[in-house]
Amino acid sequence: SDCIIYPSQALRELSSPYTNPNTREHVIPDPWQLERSHQPRDLKDGETLKIIWFGSNKNIQYLWEHMPSILETTLHNGKIELTILAQEWAIKQIKKCFGSLNKSYPNWIIRFVRWKIDQQPQQLEAEISRAHICLVPSDPTDPLKIGVSHNRIVDAVKGGCIVAASPMKSYLELSEIATLDKNIAELLNYCIKNYTLLAKKLITNRDRCLERFNPAINQSNWNEAWKKILDKKHE
Repeated sequence: SDCIIYPSQALRELSSPYTNPNTREHVIPDPWQLERSHQPRDLKDGETLKIIWFGSNKNIQYLWEHMPSILETTLHNGKIELTILAQEWAIKQIKKCFGSLNKSYPNWIIRFVRWKIDQQPQQLEAEISRAHICLVPSDPTDPLKIGVSHNRIVDAVKGGCIVAASPMKSYLELSEIATLDKNIAELLNYCIKNYTLLAKKLITNRDRCLERFNPAINQSNWNEAWKKILDKKHE
């Protein structure tokens, strides 16, 4: 390739052994999709805790890998609602895995919401902005995921969610506004116990940490990248 645009520095570094030394490279992070910033929702003792997971068909397996420990160990004095926002295939697959979940875990409510491509980003914003905590499990050792974009954390934080995510390399750049650990169940409990403190931290740091994901800045970066590419082409 003459030029490569990456969504994250982590992916650029992973790709560097396989690119030509003369290849022109740019890092342009994916912009947030939500129209506005939302404040974290209040979470009072005894109220329903609302958790959301959203993602692609590929990512659903990471959620399921962590679900047994999440279901067994989550500490909350009240009902727990887990919204799974995904495409039809992923919803069907995870429904099979849950089976008789409500009988085994009566305090859990599993809410399946089908991703509607013709209603984006409005549907995504509506679902994120009603939740308290967003789960973003992944696998730092999976070659297909280690160069992942920041987009799910960015949108979740923009929507006012406290984020519990796996420690992917690109996610580490957002550690001021997201909690990161390999053990998602323990991390979820940490978020529940420290919810008020984490909400204040999110509000304090969010604007500064998310500035580079602003769609206006994204467009400017693309315009500048194209200008450099075309100028080089005509030399």
